[in-house]
Amino acid sequence: LNSQAHALPDVAQFSEEGRDVDRIWQRVIDLVVKTVLGVSPALREAMTRFVPRNSVLGTSACTSFEIWGVDVMLDEEEKPWLIEVN
Repeated sequence: LNSQAHALPDVAQFSEEGRDVDRIWQRVIDLVVKTVLGVSPALREAMTRFVPRNSVLGTSACTSFEIWGVDVMLDEEEKPWLIEVN
C-alpha cells in the first residue's frame, strides 16, 4: 500500500484493486482482539478498584461501556500495525 490514509469506506476500493479484503479484515480483527486481551488485566483491575460494588448483589453498582477507536496502518504486505487506541 502507499502512504495514503484510507477511511473505512475507502477500504471497499481495495477489492476493486484485487486485494483480498476478507484476509485484510481478518488480520485487523486479530490485531484488535490481541490488543484488547493485552489490556484486559489492567482494565479489570481498574474496574475493581474504581467502580462501586452493589453490596447486596456483589456486582457492579453501575453499568457502563466504552467505545474504543482503533487506528491501524497497513504495510506493503497488507499487514496491519496498531497506531493507537483511544
